[in-house]
Amino acid sequence: MVLFLWMGVLCCYGQTDSVATRIIDSNEIQDKYVVEEMDFITAERVEKQIILQQLVESLAEINVSCPTEIECLGNAILAILDSMSFEYPQVNYHLSLHSKDYEEKPVEQIKEEGAIHILLVRTTKLHQLIGKYHLGLTYHISFLDKEGGTTVIYTPDEISQIYSQGLPKERVLHHLSNLLEEANKSLPTYVNSSARFDYLAINNGFLQSHYTIFEDQSFNIKNLKKSKKAMKLSLWVDLMKGTAELYVLTTGCAILNYGFIFRLASDTKKKHLDIVFSPDEIQEIERNRLQR
Repeated sequence: MVLFLWMGVLCCYGQTDSVATRIIDSNEIQDKYVVEEMDFITAERVEKQIILQQLVESLAEINVSCPTEIECLGNAILAILDSMSFEYPQVNYHLSLHSKDYEEKPVEQIKEEGAIHILLVRTTKLHQLIGKYHLGLTYHISFLDKEGGTTVIYTPDEISQIYSQGLPKERVLHHLSNLLEEANKSLPTYVNSSARFDYLAINNGFLQSHYTIFEDQSFNIKNLKKSKKAMKLSLWVDLMKGTAELYVLTTGCAILNYGFIFRLASDTKKKHLDIVFSPDEIQEIERNRLQR
């Protein structure tokens, strides 16, 4: 029942965050390489090689669906992802876009703006790999309508610094507010005949997602309140394992020490149901994701 709560929340940040990986235990490494004795350092190196090879294979799978549109460097610019590649230690995005959609800026300014997006997607599978194995990111940007382009490079040390030191909270809040403003341009929208997704907002230290419920005898606020605990549990799982846009919103709230409110309001305007995640609960979700 609660799945509709997240339909259409934000524009897609790209399928690149769905990279599938798995951790190989020491027994499997030993069986695969027929090694009778293996010290910790050797086992760690073999595991790294296996994981990085899986990364290459995952990027190859992503390339099958290319070209596809993704957001470019967190600037709300839709670029065409032509392909992805991996040349140790850099994960490479090969992008194309129209020059009129790309404001000419110094590379350092582009890097500074893009760092916010890198920070906000730090718990996605791809970026956890980048952090764990000390990898970098390179964006190769070319134009569809004229010659030339830009290359933006984040070295492994620069990525590590973004993850470890973070960024000023006011910059994160500004970026998150811009994302919500952009999302609200496509709202309200009807999820189905019983619910409408109205808007997203930041109020008093909470990110609020507002829905209108068109009540009838079976689907109404009174009955939904009876399922409040189950709905919150389901939403908790979604925040832990959800889509890329959920990762961005949850991480943004964690950095700002904000909470999350899902408000379901009756179309009669007389009653509503709030499912609340406190700032401490959002912090717990973020810690669990970082430890996976």
